[in-house]
Formats: sequence, structure tokens, C-alpha cells
Amino acid sequence: MDRAGTVSIGGRATALAIPAELLLDVFRLAGLDPLTCSAVCRFWRRTALCTRSLWAAITIYDSSPSRSLSRAHYFVELAGEQLLSITRHALARDTINVDGPGIIALDAFVERCLPRSKSLVYSRIRARSKSELFEHFLTVFLSPALHLETLQFQSEILLELREDDPFGETASIDMQANFPRLRVLTLHGVCMPFNRLQWSGPDPVLESLEIESICEESPDHFTCGYDHNMSMGEQIEPLLRNCRALQNLNLTLYLDAIDEFEPEVSRLDLHSVLHPSLRSVHITEIGLGWPSCAALSTVPFNLPALTTLDLWGSRTQPVPTAHTLDARNCSPMDPVLELFAAAPNLQDASFYDWTRVPCQHATARPCRTVLLPHLRRLDMNDCSHNVTKAFRSALVTPMLGYIQDVYNGGLSASPSIESLDLLDDTAA
Repeated sequence: MDRAGTVSIGGRATALAIPAELLLDVFRLAGLDPLTCSAVCRFWRRTALCTRSLWAAITIYDSSPSRSLSRAHYFVELAGEQLLSITRHALARDTINVDGPGIIALDAFVERCLPRSKSLVYSRIRARSKSELFEHFLTVFLSPALHLETLQFQSEILLELREDDPFGETASIDMQANFPRLRVLTLHGVCMPFNRLQWSGPDPVLESLEIESICEESPDHFTCGYDHNMSMGEQIEPLLRNCRALQNLNLTLYLDAIDEFEPEVSRLDLHSVLHPSLRSVHITEIGLGWPSCAALSTVPFNLPALTTLDLWGSRTQPVPTAHTLDARNCSPMDPVLELFAAAPNLQDASFYDWTRVPCQHATARPCRTVLLPHLRRLDMNDCSHNVTKAFRSALVTPMLGYIQDVYNGGLSASPSIESLDLLDDTAA
């Protein structure tokens, strides 16, 4: 051995010669378990034990709560004052022997560690008691976590309010007071009054919001006890209005039976929630309230950062009403084209099940032309001829590389890229 931590064999340095700083980079980039690394040799063990940040990433498994809890406590001790990143993996779907007390102990561990955590991720929760799971969920949301930046809660169980509605006591959850640094919020499989999640301050730092709700008015394959007296759009709109730093928005509602012409008042006001900071927008079956042409002429869309736009489901299509149509001067597709015009950096656009958009009024003004210089992909799946015709006649797409126009399982009459107006290279 030439020096501490360095071994030469035949004049060549071995892996033990790697500097500690580079070794730590290998540990982190490869996602190596620090317990495994510390068992390789004395040098690796000394390096791992002296680096508290390695132990701040804690993974626990509901399938082995006792072992996970012992391991987690060991990691917390070695992490010292480091902020924790906790990831919790669920039981397998077909698990028979569930250690209920052990899982509750893991709940308590997470709740204790929440004030010193910067990330909390639940991965595909299943095989849990709904009441216990909701109690834990509510405790997390009501507990101040001033350092938390990421909160992801992904449940394969329909997580809903109990009959006594604990939110009735709390009225609302001040997200900005409890989670002032929260940047990523993901709620999958949760059925609750989302309007109770409120940001009290003017400038939340939230950058990514994903909500996938399994039910509204109880699809046939689930039983839901929550009284849906507000649509999903109405619930989420107050939450979105102040989130002006938002970059990723993903809202999904899974339904069996839908009414695409639900009252206009219950729709999500698209004009008030699409902020200039947005880069990606994906909305599925959330009723959208499109602004009128008159409103857009006063306060137009402004989406300079938007690169991806997915609007799926009949509830997202523009509905012709007295509000959206300005007498004879506006067609239902005009607000959509205005949105395109406000997003010059759009690269990927997808529309699905837009089947009820009516023809343009005979006396409406001619359809405008919109240049999308960076658009590379355009999907129009199960969209009516009126929709595809409006897009084909209005969009100028010099970089378009892929277009799909499918209706009722077959290609439309004009599926080719040439059906769109392509920018002439000779044009100034």
C-alpha cells in the first residue's frame, strides 16, 4: 500500500485509489445503497460514514415495516442535521399477510420526520385500510413542514373523505403556511374538496402540480361517499389562480359517464389559470371554460414558455355559449387559435375526443392564420371534421414532423402533413 486508501499492483492503481470526492459522486449517480457501499472495505466505509448527505435519502417498504423502520432510524442518526428525502413503497397488490401495526409505525415515523424533510414520496399505495390511510394523509397535510419541496402521494386506493368529513373542522389547509417551499405537489387517486387547499400569500413557489382524481359522481367501478357539490374545475381554480410560478400542470379526472355540456359556471376558467411561466399543460376530462374573443382582445393569452399542450376529453373542448361567442364575430375555435398564437414555442400538441365543436357561423370573420415555427407533433384523435379543418386551414407549421388525424378508429380524409399549410422557404 503506497498511501492510505491507495493500493498498487504491478505499478497500477486499483479502485481503492479513487479520491473520496469522486467516490461519493459514483455513489450518488449510481444510486448505491450506502449500507452496501460501507460493507465493501474500510476506506469505502469510512468515506460513507463521514458523509452525512448519503444517509439523508431514506427508502421504506410497507412489505417489511420492521426492517424498514430499523434501517430508517439508523439512516436518520447518521444523517445528522441533513434534510431528509423519504420514499415509501407500497405493498404488492396480492399481499395477504399485512403487518398492520408495523405500517402504522411507519406512518408515525414519517409524521415525526416531516418537519425536517425536503421530499416525501409515496409510490403506488395499495392494500391499506382507507380510514387509516386518510388519517395519515390528513395528518401530513395539516403538519407544518417548512423545508418540504416535494410532496407526491400516489394511491391506487380511492382515497376519500370519511362520512364525518374532517375537513369540516379545519375548513381549509393553508398550503403556503404549512409548506412555504413546496415546488412539486402530486396527488393521484385522491377524492377530496381540492378547494380546501389554499395558498394564502401572493407568490407561491409551486412549479409542478399533478392531480389525478379517480372519481366524480362515483364511476361504476368505485364507491365514493364524498358529496360532489362542486365540479373539479370549480375546486381547482382557486388553487391555481395564485400559482404564477407554475411550470407543469397535469389535471386528470377519470369518469365513466360525462356531460360535456355541463353548466358553464362549473368549468375551469382557462383564461385565469394559464400563467406565462407554464411549460407543459395536460388536462383530461376537466370541464374548461374558454374565454370569449372580446375578453381575449382585452387581456390575451400570454404563454411564451409553453412547449407541450394536451387537451383530452369532450369536457375540454370549447362549448358555444353566449359567453364564448361574441354574436356573429367569433367561432368556437377562435379562442383555441388565440391560445396557439400566444404560444410561439409550442412543440407538441394533442387533442382527443373533440367531437362536438359546431361549424363556424356563416357570418363569422374568416379564420385567422397562426404561425407555430417550432411545432413538431400534432395529434388529433377522435376529433370532428370541424376541428381538424380549422387546424389544417389556420396553422402554419414549418417544422412539423408528425401529424395524426384519426376519427372512429380510422384515418380522416386528409391525414397527411401536406394537409397543413407549410411555410414556404422562399417566403420572407
